[in-house]
Amino acid sequence: MRALGSLLVVALAIVSLAWGLQAPTKRSASKSGSKRPAGKKSASKKSSSKKKSSAKSNVRRQTEPDIERSREIQEALARQGYLTSKPTGKWDAATSDAFSRYQRDQGLPVTGKPDSRALIKLGLGGPNHSQ
Repeated sequence: MRALGSLLVVALAIVSLAWGLQAPTKRSASKSGSKRPAGKKSASKKSSSKKKSSAKSNVRRQTEPDIERSREIQEALARQGYLTSKPTGKWDAATSDAFSRYQRDQGLPVTGKPDSRALIKLGLGGPNHSQ
């Protein structure tokens, strides 16, 4: 019985060593691959999450409308009495504040940034937006 226990310990040591020395392989999109032992964290999991977050940061997103669109929005806000300054086409603090007040008064989420619902209510949304 003692020999069997020693043999089992040696076999487990060899399997553990082989598991640790295995070359990393790409994981398939499906979850049908082998499972890791409980309690072990993979170093590749952390690096892949870093890759994902850096990939997300490379996505270009519009932070404010271009000059022409800003001017259209400013003119619409001015017509409705939310913007008192002259439309310049620059998305500045006054424009953002005016847009926030408009969103609040319309019962929309207040972000200070143009969104489709607010633009539609201003008469600037959809493919045929006209003033």
